[in-house]
Amino acid sequence: MNKIPVGDTIAHAYKFTFENLGAIIGLIWLPTILNAVGTFFAQTYYSATVTAAMMQTRPAEAGQAALSMIAWSLLSLLLTAIIVGAVTRQALGLRKGPAFIHFSLGQQEFRIFGAELALGAILALFVMFYFIGVVTLAGLAMKSAARPLAIVAVLAALGGGCAIFYVMVRLSFLLFPATVAENKLGLSRSWTLTRGNFWRIVAIGLATVGPLVVVVLVGEYVILGPGYFQLLFSAVSADAATQAKMSDMQSSMMSAHMPAILGLSLLMAPFNAGLALGAASFAYRVVTPAKPVL
Repeated sequence: MNKIPVGDTIAHAYKFTFENLGAIIGLIWLPTILNAVGTFFAQTYYSATVTAAMMQTRPAEAGQAALSMIAWSLLSLLLTAIIVGAVTRQALGLRKGPAFIHFSLGQQEFRIFGAELALGAILALFVMFYFIGVVTLAGLAMKSAARPLAIVAVLAALGGGCAIFYVMVRLSFLLFPATVAENKLGLSRSWTLTRGNFWRIVAIGLATVGPLVVVVLVGEYVILGPGYFQLLFSAVSADAATQAKMSDMQSSMMSAHMPAILGLSLLMAPFNAGLALGAASFAYRVVTPAKPVL
C-alpha cells in the first residue's frame, strides 16, 4: 500500500487553500451562511424551549425541541455535503476556475450526505458499546473495591477511546475524495487506502486543521470569557442539581454570544474546507495512482 507523503501533503494543502481561496469562498459562502443562520435560530429555540420546559416540568416540550434539533442537524449535514462536494471537486481537479456562488443538490451531494450519515452511525455504535463497557467495568470495580479490576477499567477506557479515534481517522480521512471520485460511498475505500498511514494522517491533521482549532478555541475563550469555562470545569465535581443550574447558565451565555461565535466560524470556514479537503484530495491521488482522477 502506498504511503502518504506527510510534508508534500501539508504543503499542497496550504498551496491549494491560498491559491484557490477566492474560488473556495465562492463555492461555500451561500450554504455556509444558510448553515450558520439556521444553526443560530435552531440553537436559540432549543435552548429557550428546553430551559422553560425544565423550569415548568414539561418534558414533552423538551422532547419536541430535541426532535427539532435532530431535524436541523440532518439539514445541516446536507448543507455541509454541498460544501464538501464542491471544494473536493476543486481539489481533485474535477472542477477548475473561479466561483462566485454555488448551490447544488444532486446525486453527488446526497451520496456525500449518505457517507456522512454512515460514518456517524458507525462511530455512534462504537461509542455506545464503549460507554456500556466502561460503565459496566467501573460499576464492578466500585462494588468489589478490587484494585486490579479498577486498573483494568481505566486501561479499557483508555484503550477503547484510542480504538474509536483510530477507526474515525481511518474511515474519515479519504472518505470524501473517494466518494466524489468513485461515485459511491467511500467508507470501505477510505479504510483500505489508509492502511499503514494512521500516524501520517494524524501528523497531517495536526499541521493543517490543528492550527485552526487553536485559533477557534482562543477566539471562543475571548468571546465567551473565562467565566464560561470556569463553569464548565466546576460542573464536573458538582451534584446533579448544581450541574443543571450551571448548564442553564452556560446555555444563556452561549446564546448571548452566538452571533460572534458563528461569525468566527464563518471566517474560518474557507480555510478549514481548503486545508482539510485539499490535504485529503492530494493524499487520495497519491495512494490511487492506478485510477487517476485528473
